[in-house]
Amino acid sequence: MKKIKLLWIVLLLGMWAEAGTLHYAAEGSLVGNIVDVTVHHQNDARKYMIDIEMKSAGLAKAMSGNRREHHASRGTVRGGEYYAREYSIDKRYKDIRILRKYQFD
Repeated sequence: MKKIKLLWIVLLLGMWAEAGTLHYAAEGSLVGNIVDVTVHHQNDARKYMIDIEMKSAGLAKAMSGNRREHHASRGTVRGGEYYAREYSIDKRYKDIRILRKYQFD
């Protein structure tokens, strides 16, 4: 649940910037950093792109099999609102890769 809240907070912070990159590291009490998050956001008058890269770190990296996730959203901006055209999720851990792509009309 904490991971989902963290993802939404980082995503919302990234949407307010015109363009830029935000780095965030979540810390656990005994294990140090548990995840490193990088959010890259680009926005112009009509299009946007948000890329979120998450990597497990420290003890969590060893326990999760070096889990990495990449979320990407691309779409258009109309009237100050974001409309997604495509959204992709790429999850990797151990020797497993799960790739999901969604396209919207």
